[in-house]
Amino acid sequence: MATLLTPSHKITAAGAPAGPTGGESGPTLALPARIALAALRVLVAWTFIWPFLDKLFGLGFSTPAAKSVINGGSPTEGFLLHGTKGPSRTPSTR
Repeated sequence: MATLLTPSHKITAAGAPAGPTGGESGPTLALPARIALAALRVLVAWTFIWPFLDKLFGLGFSTPAAKSVINGGSPTEGFLLHGTKGPSRTPSTR
C-alpha cells in the first residue's frame, strides 16, 4: 500500500543552518495525493463558479436569459419577495 506522505528533504540556503528556521521542510504529500487534492479543489471551485456564471449571463439552466444580471435581472428578487415573510400562521385542523 502506498503512503500519502513522502519523507522530508532538507532544503538549506547557502550558509543557513539546518533547523526549523534554516529552510528545512516538513513531510510533503505524494504525487497521487497532490493530484487528487488539486482535482478536488477545482471541483469545489466549479461548484460555486457555475451558478454565478448562470445568474450573470442567463445560460438557461436555472436562470433564463431575460432574467440574467446583465439584462437587468436581480439574483435575490425571489428570496426577497418570498423568503423573508416567515412561517405562515394557519390554524391547525385537529
